[in-house]
Amino acid sequence: MPSNDEIKPHNGDAVNADVAVAMPVVHEASATPDMLGRGMPQEFTFFQKKKRTGDETLTPALSYASVAQMTAFITRLDSAVATNSKTQRHIADLRALMADVARTMTPDAPEPARKTLRRSKWLFYGCLAVFGIGWFLLFPSGHNLLTQLAAFLAS
Repeated sequence: MPSNDEIKPHNGDAVNADVAVAMPVVHEASATPDMLGRGMPQEFTFFQKKKRTGDETLTPALSYASVAQMTAFITRLDSAVATNSKTQRHIADLRALMADVARTMTPDAPEPARKTLRRSKWLFYGCLAVFGIGWFLLFPSGHNLLTQLAAFLAS
């Protein structure tokens, strides 16, 4: 079995040969006027901008700063760096204060909420049972049960 290094050059040659057979090369001098009007333009570039040799606006002129402008820029840069370091110190102080506050805080005890939840759960199921029994007593079989119960209690 041939190694990968031996296979790669052969595959590239085969692909290049297929492309060469599939696309015949036409020179501008031998092309007919009909062929020049149709299809792709002669200056086609794949995913590239067309290069213009006569256009001077593509290369911006470099401007040079004077010594006074550079001094003013360096002064502003130094003041910005000093302000930034002050801000970083304030942020570090705030982080330390917030860490102290977080240590002193205690979480709320969720115990009363559980009792309320248990009570409301039993209240819900109790109401559901009472409504179910009341609904049953509205039907004729419920009326028969009530009359039998009343007769039993009266005797």
